[in-house]
Amino acid sequence: MESIRDFQYRAPRFQIDFHFLVQADDGQFRYGRCYEISDQGLVAWLSEPLNVDTKAALIFTLPGEATQIMVAATVTRRFGFDHAFAFIPSSTHDRTHLHQYLLAQKNLER
Repeated sequence: MESIRDFQYRAPRFQIDFHFLVQADDGQFRYGRCYEISDQGLVAWLSEPLNVDTKAALIFTLPGEATQIMVAATVTRRFGFDHAFAFIPSSTHDRTHLHQYLLAQKNLER
């Protein structure tokens, strides 16, 4: 992760690069490539576009980790194949794992 961008109105975002699967509420799978993540969501390029407000399950393994995470999310913004997802509170374990990972990355940046 190269840099952290802090904003007063939202969680710090980390530049990152990993591939993941998206299962939309229509049951179809899409491939994604995440390039920015925070405790609250992520930004990614998808193989097929989704509409804003679409609910989906994001299935991924964070870089350098072995544990797969499944997080419910909603598409909040879309421009072509670029999508922003907001995480929907779900599994406490997965949310805690993601939070701890991002906290460790923030500490590495210092």
